[in-house]
Amino acid sequence: MNELGRLEDLPADDRAALQAQNLVPLWPSLRSVLPPGQPQSRTCATAWRYQALRPLLLQADALTPIEKAGRRVLVRANPGHRLDTMQASAALHLGMQLLRPGEWVPAHRHTPNAVRIIVEGSGTCTTAGGEKCPMSRGDLILSPTGVRHEHGRDGSGPVVRFDVLDLPRVHDLEASYVVEGVRQGVDCGRGCGAHVHGGIVPAPMFERSARTYTLLRHPRGQVRAALLALACGPSVPEAAQVSDVNPGTAATRRTSSASMR
Repeated sequence: MNELGRLEDLPADDRAALQAQNLVPLWPSLRSVLPPGQPQSRTCATAWRYQALRPLLLQADALTPIEKAGRRVLVRANPGHRLDTMQASAALHLGMQLLRPGEWVPAHRHTPNAVRIIVEGSGTCTTAGGEKCPMSRGDLILSPTGVRHEHGRDGSGPVVRFDVLDLPRVHDLEASYVVEGVRQGVDCGRGCGAHVHGGIVPAPMFERSARTYTLLRHPRGQVRAALLALACGPSVPEAAQVSDVNPGTAATRRTSSASMR
């Protein structure tokens, strides 16, 4: 028994009187929110093998067409949390997204921040504020909070993308929402901007606003060169010593959820 007592130990009339006033006694539940000595983690050590996940992801388009799904994603759900919370950990949402040739995720913006890594394929892009950001295998792309963006696919073969969002944290703060919109109408390749899905039609580009955080692509080659420069020092050509510091970071510290309004 909880050394501080249980709610069931209170007389029924007293419990009813408290509940009628939307009051809850602290002592029966204190240890669940303030455990003594050390935190209690629900997140379990879990592995998701890409070799096992990939066939299921490629079959996903047979289960639900893109017009209904909006985005075809398999979410890594940690067994220590409820599966419907779609959490890989207490703070992170991890998803594997499939884009077939000609498919498009229409423009939207949301409060969670997103980090995207291309695992397989090429010929895809993200656009933000009308600016095209091509993506290839191994590239890392940032989609900061409040930036309107969309994703498209051209070429042959599937593209698989690894998405990391701080969705659980933002949701727990009751600050999570999305604003859906029409396409920005920006062609990201050989015509993939002309595809229309789910009744969404091309429209004029969204209005631009002063950028507070650079939507930045970190190409795999530049990241690799930077790592080699750190490991090998002066032996690496000076041109290969590339920094991947986001130039908009300082401005980001001054932004807030007000930019979503």
